[in-house]
Amino acid sequence: MSDSSAATQLDAGADATAGIGSSSFTPPSAANAGPPSVVYADCKAALELAWRRGLSRDVPVRTLAPAILADDTVDCEPGDEDLSSARIVAIRESLEAAAGRVHGQLVRARGLAHAPDVALLAANALLIELQSYVFPAAMLREPGATHVPAVVVVRHPTPAMRRRFQFALRQLVDGDTRARVIEIAAEDLPPVAEPNPPAPPLHVRLAHATSDSVLFRLGTAFWESVPVSGPRGTLLVLGGNELLKETAVRLLARGFGMRRLRPVPIAAAGSGLAGEARLEPVVRSAVLDHLAPFFPAMTLSVLARLAVEAADGSVARFHASRPRWQAILDGHARLHPRAVLTGRARTPEEVALFSVLRDRRLPLVTFQHGVTVEIAQWLYGCGLYLENCACDLAITFNDEMAQLCRANPLGRGTAVAVGMPKDYRRPAPTGRKRGQAPVWYVRNTLYQGNIGRLHRGLSDSAMWAFESALINRVLARLAHAVTYKPYPAIRYLDPDPALALAAQKSNITVYEGRQDLRYLLAGARVLVTAGATSTVSWCLMSNKPTVFIDSQRFMPLRGAVREAFGAGLFLFDADAPDFHARLRDFLSQPLEAIESAWRARGEARDLLIQSFVSSDRDGAGAGAAAAAAVLDFLAPSQRGEP
Repeated sequence: MSDSSAATQLDAGADATAGIGSSSFTPPSAANAGPPSVVYADCKAALELAWRRGLSRDVPVRTLAPAILADDTVDCEPGDEDLSSARIVAIRESLEAAAGRVHGQLVRARGLAHAPDVALLAANALLIELQSYVFPAAMLREPGATHVPAVVVVRHPTPAMRRRFQFALRQLVDGDTRARVIEIAAEDLPPVAEPNPPAPPLHVRLAHATSDSVLFRLGTAFWESVPVSGPRGTLLVLGGNELLKETAVRLLARGFGMRRLRPVPIAAAGSGLAGEARLEPVVRSAVLDHLAPFFPAMTLSVLARLAVEAADGSVARFHASRPRWQAILDGHARLHPRAVLTGRARTPEEVALFSVLRDRRLPLVTFQHGVTVEIAQWLYGCGLYLENCACDLAITFNDEMAQLCRANPLGRGTAVAVGMPKDYRRPAPTGRKRGQAPVWYVRNTLYQGNIGRLHRGLSDSAMWAFESALINRVLARLAHAVTYKPYPAIRYLDPDPALALAAQKSNITVYEGRQDLRYLLAGARVLVTAGATSTVSWCLMSNKPTVFIDSQRFMPLRGAVREAFGAGLFLFDADAPDFHARLRDFLSQPLEAIESAWRARGEARDLLIQSFVSSDRDGAGAGAAAAAAVLDFLAPSQRGEP
């Protein structure tokens, strides 16, 4: 998976509904409140406007936002005393337990329409959506006689921007009549780029495109131009990734037609509780019981309400999508559809498609998008994160992921491992450009902002501290030139102070574009990255010497993987007292020495890749198309058809 695909997944379907956190900006009554005793803010530019419009600069600011914390002119304090790594882990585990309880109770509920789908969506809504509120909730001080909060929020005109950038703490003070909400219109602030990275220019895509990508486009264009099916029927494609495309080309050669399935647009889905009133008490009680040790009663009550709203909205989108998918599939009936291929099935709309396909005895096949769950300690044991919760067959990169899926108690499909697509083994067509820095720091510590992800394990204030220390104590003190490549997604309206800090260093160049890592790897000789996410798989498959920074405080590798990384890569423990000195000494070596040491680890690295990354490096698409499990699903006889 590219280093931006996680953000893309997260935002899938965000424009379809306002979702959680998109209520109107009507502040609670503050008529009886005195002057604020603390200001909560997550945008420095908005805070500046609030000061100009009358908010006292003498009131201390409490925040997790790096841009505010890095500004010495602001009287502020980090609101992270209750966000140690150990506490974040405990909250995450409790939230996963609450989601598991919701799933278990709803999936067994008698008379509940589409119970497995409703259970999955309600559990996912609790697990995923509620994470956005956990960090702000932990930052919020318990209401008291002397605690009069002011919250500076930015009012965005669209649901998509509200979801990404609205200060989540605004909803958490709804029950506090003393709170003062200060709204700043987004139009009054400097414009911010689209949160997700833009599509690369055509010439870049063409330079990196595999022949399979081109053939997939040509094949779908051909079959969409003719009113007939292929000799063996038609495969419908929703979205897609490189593994899907590579497989689809082989299936085209086997006689299947190929057409794109357009997403179902959902404007206003209404309520999901109609006929399913039992959803609310199940979700509410799970939140109240499992999160009680971490939050005061008022905050906990708001979190429970937000969880119910998220589950309600998700189930509503599911119900609204089902008849639309039925109509779309009816329109394709004359083309003899045999299966639907997709990159994943996680949103309410995608789960609704799976539901409708089951009614028609048509399989849904998903294709893995990145290596994360199988290597990350804090994601490894949770079935809700796995690929096969809503599909008949998951095509995976490696045996580890396939085995996890097959053992998943929440899984409703099987899995087969075929390896990574050629795209991962072909990250760049050319060599280094003149003057390009040889050492690249590929930053993977994406700030949470208002789209929290507890598996990262750090608050944004702690991430800023980690990044600034790495820049000051390691990267800026190397004799080699360094390129600092930030994660391309955006989580705050303010510029990232880490980029400004890096840009001040004479040997560091900040990569200012927003292209995926795969388009840039040719220029590097040594890669440095941190955290168990899919970015490391791009680094590994590039065969560039890779330094991996591991820590038990954020996105740690699980034990068996850490051992393999230590043998096949250059592994550094960020928790060690001499971490910065050891990493600086290693990177200060001549690049030729690092490259020689990398080659010496080749055998161990091959074993690492085979075990946890790509189980077959010789044609994933061909393997997927030829796998007996895939052909069984696509054969009409397996579905009782003539």
